[in-house]
Amino acid sequence: PAPGDAIGPVTEVTATNLNFQSFKIRGIDFELGYTTQLGSLPGSLRLRGLASYVDELLFDAGRGPVDRVGNVGDNASFATPRWRGTGSISYLSDDLNLDLRLRYVDGGYFNREMNITNNKVSSRIYVDLGAEFKVGERFSLSANVNNLFDRDPPYVLQNTALFDSVGRYFQVGAKARF
Repeated sequence: PAPGDAIGPVTEVTATNLNFQSFKIRGIDFELGYTTQLGSLPGSLRLRGLASYVDELLFDAGRGPVDRVGNVGDNASFATPRWRGTGSISYLSDDLNLDLRLRYVDGGYFNREMNITNNKVSSRIYVDLGAEFKVGERFSLSANVNNLFDRDPPYVLQNTALFDSVGRYFQVGAKARF
């Protein structure tokens, strides 16, 4: 039986201990937003950008500080790209909302502490689209396509939270107010 299976005894326990003498992170977050009316056209146009820059991410487990910024691989503790950002352009009106989003994840190293061949990981830009259409006063329909161009994650990454490992996916929804 598998570890912890109901038919057998627990045969293995995996635990990750993190014991740091010190932990220090330094960086800056940016946000920029702008909304304008479209003159005689109904609705407005909104531009928005969010970005994070991490200058250093120092861990010291008693053997001296190690900077982990730029480690973006699956097994890198606290995987942190130097740059990460999201930008969007939205059209907003009473009956229709359209949204184009760009997501950026900086590349770096699979893990700088490991001595492996081809340790570089390339950056990625993902494009997402969204729309919401109001039907009457009480109903609305929505649809989203994330990772529109089905951009694969870097080849060495499988399960990281930083890069899109699912591929293109669709979401549809309906809302009703009573």
